[in-house]
Amino acid sequence: MVFNNTVTGTTYNTLTIQVSHERSFMAIGEFGMCDGTNPIDGNQIRAGQKGAGYPCFGQPGRATDADGDGVFEPSPCYAWNNTFNGAKLKMVLRPWSDPKQTERQAAHVKEGRDFFNEKPKAEYYKPFVYPHPLQGGR
Repeated sequence: MVFNNTVTGTTYNTLTIQVSHERSFMAIGEFGMCDGTNPIDGNQIRAGQKGAGYPCFGQPGRATDADGDGVFEPSPCYAWNNTFNGAKLKMVLRPWSDPKQTERQAAHVKEGRDFFNEKPKAEYYKPFVYPHPLQGGR
């Protein structure tokens, strides 16, 4: 959740809020790569196909395997009411210098499924009360 942020100035290095998933195109330590052969991934798309390995362990929009079936349940990222010098500041999939890396990542992580540039439904997220009621001055 990224919301109600106001960025001003000229030194902010990007005009977007970027999400990424490096395991889409490279092996990361003991977790390896999400390529359709890794048992920690959902592997609903088989090896050799575009998006192989999806849904991937650790990818944006897939946080936990609450039911233990080996597939991480959807838990999309949301961004809303964020601005940069008055212009809307959107969440995007990070572009990489290598187009093949960007393409592989885009096959796993998609706007409108894994992340949204809108406020979620009220039942999806409730902000904490600020300041917290137990935070008293003593």
